[in-house]
Amino acid sequence: MPNWIETNELLATVSLLITDYSSIFFDFLPLKRPIYFYMPDAKEYARDRGFYLDLGTLPGRLVETKQELLETLVEDKKKYLNDYQVQINDYIEKFCYLDDGYATSRVIKNIFNNNNEAEILSYKSNKQLLLFYCGGFYNNGITNSVINLTEKIDYEKYDVIFIDLDRMTKEKNDNIARVDSRVHFIYLFGRMNRTVYDSIQQNIFFRQSYNSKYLNKKKLQNNFKLEFQRAVGNLKPDTVIDFGGYNKFFTALFGFSNVEKKVIYLQSIMMGEYDKKIGGKYKHRWNLKITFSLYQLFDKVISVSESANEENKKDLSVYVDNPDEKMTFVNNCINGEDIVEKAELGKLLNKGNPLYSMYTDENYAVYQETINEFGVLELKGFRKPAKQNKNFVTVGRLSPEKNHVKLLEAFKQLSQENSDCYLYIIGDGPLRKEIQNKIEILDLNEKVIMMGHIENPSLFLKECDCFILPSTHEGQGLSLIEAMIIGLPVIGTDVPGIKSVLAGSNGYLAKESVEGIHDALLAFVNGEISPSYFDYERYNDEAIAAFYKNVI
Repeated sequence: MPNWIETNELLATVSLLITDYSSIFFDFLPLKRPIYFYMPDAKEYARDRGFYLDLGTLPGRLVETKQELLETLVEDKKKYLNDYQVQINDYIEKFCYLDDGYATSRVIKNIFNNNNEAEILSYKSNKQLLLFYCGGFYNNGITNSVINLTEKIDYEKYDVIFIDLDRMTKEKNDNIARVDSRVHFIYLFGRMNRTVYDSIQQNIFFRQSYNSKYLNKKKLQNNFKLEFQRAVGNLKPDTVIDFGGYNKFFTALFGFSNVEKKVIYLQSIMMGEYDKKIGGKYKHRWNLKITFSLYQLFDKVISVSESANEENKKDLSVYVDNPDEKMTFVNNCINGEDIVEKAELGKLLNKGNPLYSMYTDENYAVYQETINEFGVLELKGFRKPAKQNKNFVTVGRLSPEKNHVKLLEAFKQLSQENSDCYLYIIGDGPLRKEIQNKIEILDLNEKVIMMGHIENPSLFLKECDCFILPSTHEGQGLSLIEAMIIGLPVIGTDVPGIKSVLAGSNGYLAKESVEGIHDALLAFVNGEISPSYFDYERYNDEAIAAFYKNVI
């Protein structure tokens, strides 16, 4: 059929329709003629794309093979329509009840004649609408924190929407799948509508900050307000929350919006992040210079621990009008139940299951088993640390602020004094090669094991003896809390963020130096550090209460 033929005119002339996943069957449905859904790849489609509708409710016969299709096409049409009468009527009533031939007449009446016959649809609710930007959903503490928060929010009172760029990676996709299913997503695609002059203004802004004397600030504000409307349409959020705090574009998008309340999170000691170098280059300086200049647009500037707020207030109050009122802290939530459950998910590989017959060593633990597309069993797990050793573990992105180099130097001293000590490093990041080289230089290949990213670190932590977080700075250090929930003795450096977590616990605060970290490791070997009890239920109650009070 030529493309110039109007589809509805064609459909009116045919006696039956054969289709696959196309919505064209909705247009054909009011004629009440047979529809055949030919879906030879239904299983693959369900796996790769998914369906909006339950295939079992479709208003017609579903066939998966060409032979089955040929056989059903010759069946009696009256019998066919009788067999599918209920489904056809249900679909017409639900989806096609206005396809009665008078749609144009109603449009003319309602638009041009001020007729109010039309049904007015409203999707507004009495709930407060919270719009978050969450930082890109990388494997990091920000992602884990916002996912934990989604498990604690009261969805009877709040509608929650996350906005992000439409670029997708496996890492991002996997983390989004962990978000509470009651959260909605908006993906920002395309580019801002702007003139050449607008582009020049934005480039000046992104290079010199909001404080540049060359900026037409009103024009810049209007451009971002227009982009905000392009992104969210007619949604009217009550609060926007830049939970990430590192992306200058989203900080500007929220900061310049007309939303009544605007909140930005400081997930770390931000001046430490500003000065952080990776490979001799400043990692965040360009972005944070812009972001700092926009703090003045926000109603609340939230650090994630009390001691981090004190440090950030000291460093950044110059960018915040009325910092004593606007700058405060809200502890990130922790999913304690999930941590406890995941710590118990391990399976030994020699329990008689023939699938695992290739293993004989019960020192292996598995936390995930899947059958791939080739029918091959794939296992994810690890070799457990030997019980007779003293096994230290650290979890965190391989980034300068996590201070792995000093930890290795301190551990070198300890291993020379105690041959039964081992160190496990969980995480990945830009310093992986540098850390591997340091292990080589210190001749620690047999004593230090780099585990990479582990999807269930709780299970591995449970097999170790002592957790250490030797950071130069932290916003909070949730991994310390996770270790305490599992029941490990913990060591952290005496820096903002970590100080708040370990206050009142049995955790050991070490000086942020090679000698200080070594002394802390040795203190555990000598039996001077005991596990701390952590009441995560009480902690979460206080954290979510602070979130409601200070953020919303």
